[in-house]
Amino acid sequence: MSRRQLPYMSTRSQGSRADRQPKAEAQVPVPSAAIALLQRFGLDISIQQASERYAIYDELGRGGIGLVYHGRDKALQRDVALKVLRKRHEKNPTVLAHFLNEAKIMAQLDHPGIVPIYDIGYLPNGEFFFAMEQVKGTTLREILDARKSARDVMRSLSELVPIFERVCQIVAYAHNQQIVHRDLKPENIMIGPFNTVFVMDWGIARDLKSISSPDTERLKYEEHLQSILKSRRIKGTPRYMSPEQAIGMDDVDFRSDVFSLGIIFYEILTGQHPFGDEGDDTRQILNRIKNCDMRPLLSRIGINPAWVSITQKALQKIPADRYPTAESMAQDIHRSLHYENVSVHRDSLWSWFMRLILRHRLASAIVTMSIILFAFVSYHLVANIRYSNTILEMAQQRILYARQCDRQIERWLKNRSISADLRIRQIARLRSHKNTLLAGARALYCAALKKSPHELSARDLEALKMAWFNELQAYFQMDNLEGARGTFKEMEKEGYLNPQNPYFHWTAEDLDRIQRYREYLFPQQKITKR
Repeated sequence: MSRRQLPYMSTRSQGSRADRQPKAEAQVPVPSAAIALLQRFGLDISIQQASERYAIYDELGRGGIGLVYHGRDKALQRDVALKVLRKRHEKNPTVLAHFLNEAKIMAQLDHPGIVPIYDIGYLPNGEFFFAMEQVKGTTLREILDARKSARDVMRSLSELVPIFERVCQIVAYAHNQQIVHRDLKPENIMIGPFNTVFVMDWGIARDLKSISSPDTERLKYEEHLQSILKSRRIKGTPRYMSPEQAIGMDDVDFRSDVFSLGIIFYEILTGQHPFGDEGDDTRQILNRIKNCDMRPLLSRIGINPAWVSITQKALQKIPADRYPTAESMAQDIHRSLHYENVSVHRDSLWSWFMRLILRHRLASAIVTMSIILFAFVSYHLVANIRYSNTILEMAQQRILYARQCDRQIERWLKNRSISADLRIRQIARLRSHKNTLLAGARALYCAALKKSPHELSARDLEALKMAWFNELQAYFQMDNLEGARGTFKEMEKEGYLNPQNPYFHWTAEDLDRIQRYREYLFPQQKITKR
C-alpha cells in the first residue's frame, strides 16, 4: 500500500511497535483561519495535538478531502483510524465544514453499524483529524464486482440480501435520529469479520432535527454550518443519487436515501445498474435518473417476486411514492426473508401457499409426512380389500361351477338311455372336476382369510366350511383317501379345525362330523373326543 511520509511520522521498520513511534516535533499552532471558522461555528471543543496521544503508522486509504491512517491510541492502548484533512483544504470553509460535519454526525449516532468517533484534534503540522474505530473488512462494491456470472449473482443472494437488510436497519436508525446520509453506495458499505456490517462516510450527511431546534445558540451554529454546506454543486455520487439530488435540490429528506438503497438492492439482485452501464458518463447517468424509468426487473428463478416489488417501490421518481424511510423498506425485506406478507406485493394463491409452507417448515414436513403415510396406508387397505374381494369372487365362482357339476352328475345318474360304461366315465370326470373346483375354492377362501381376516363375512366363512366338507365328500366318493387326508391335514395345520378358532364358529354337529372324519382317515391315531 502506498504511504505518504509525514514530517511527524517515523518510517516503517520490522521492529516492535515501540520502535515505530513517531519522532517528537515542535508543536505547530492551529491556523488562525481554522480557529476563526471553529469560532464561527460556535464549536466549544478542546483542540489537542495528535502527537500527545496518538502514534501514526501506515496509510489505510484516501479520499477527496482527507487521508485515513492506522493509528495507535497510547493512552488506551488500542488501534484507531485517524482521518486527516488535507492541509491544502484547511482554509476552505466548505471542505472544513464537511469534515467537521462528518465528525459531528458520527458522534451523534450510537449504533453497532456506524463507526464510533473517539476524538478530534490537530496534528503537529496543523492538519485537523478525528480518531475513530478501525474497521477491517471488504466493501460491498468488492463483493459485487467479484461476481462474474449470472449464476454467481443467484448464489450470492442468500448471503447478500440479509446483509442488505442490516444496511437498511442502520440507515433506518440514522433516519430515526433525523439524519440523512445522502451518499449511500456499495463503496460506503463495509462487511467485516463475522458478517458485521458498517455504513461509512457520513461527510455530506444532513441533520434535519437541527433545523427546528429550540436551542438558539445551536440553531445559530447550525445555520452557519448549513449555509457553508449548501451550494449549487451536486452532492453525492452520481450513479447512486436520487432524482431530487440529481437536479440540485439541497433539502432532500429520508426518501432520497431510500432511492439510493433501491439502486444498491437492484445491483445485488441483478449485478447491473438500473439506470446505466459501466461505461456511461456522469451526465448520461444523471439524465436517466431524472427522466427515465429503471430497467425492468423481471422475476426469475432465485429472485423473490417480493424483492422486485420492493425495488420498484424504492425507485419511484416521485419521493411521495417511495418508502417514507429506510425502516419501512427494512421491514418489508425482513418479511420477505421470513416468507411473510410484504406491504408492496400481493402473492398469487399458489405463491401464498408455498410461502406458508416455507414459513412453517417443521409443521409442513409433519403434515406432508402424515399425508404420505395416510395415503400409503389407505392405498394398501384399498388394495387388500380389492384383492380379498377378487379372491372371494373367484372362490364363489368355483363353488357355483361345482354345483353345476352336481346337477350334471344327477342328470347322468337318471339318464338310463346311455350305456353304463359311458355314464360311469362321465360321472367320474364330473366328480374329479367338481373336486378340483372345491379344492380351488377352499384354497382361495383360505388365502383371503390369511390376507384380510376381518374382511370375510360370516357368509364367506360358512361357504369355506361347506366347500371343505364337500371337498372331503368328493374325495370319499372317488375313493381317494390320500387326497382327503391331505386336505384334512391342511385345515388342521392352519388351526381352522380348532374349536377355539376366532373366525370359525363350529357347531356341535360340525365338531362331531370332523371327529368322525378324523377317526375314519387316521384310524391308527389315538382319538380323543373333543
